[in-house]
Amino acid sequence: MKKSKKIKQKTALKLHWFCFAYIGKDSSGTECQACTYTGYPRKEITLKMIYQNKKNAGVTKKAVLISVSYLGYMNRSKFVYSNEHL
Repeated sequence: MKKSKKIKQKTALKLHWFCFAYIGKDSSGTECQACTYTGYPRKEITLKMIYQNKKNAGVTKKAVLISVSYLGYMNRSKFVYSNEHL
């Protein structure tokens, strides 16, 4: 399969997008707030997903998850580049 075809398929895949927000400390011990925006094929969120997002956010394991917001079901292109509401 050609590379451009793979890229088109990947961006066309619809995912359930979430924002995970944390408060805690970063790896240097500094108090911080952090968040990640992540897309998943399923709408359910597991502890494993939360722990992985916590790691991706750059906070310690003791950071507290303060919010998970569901952002919708869409492909990556629409999530990142859409300006239909601007």
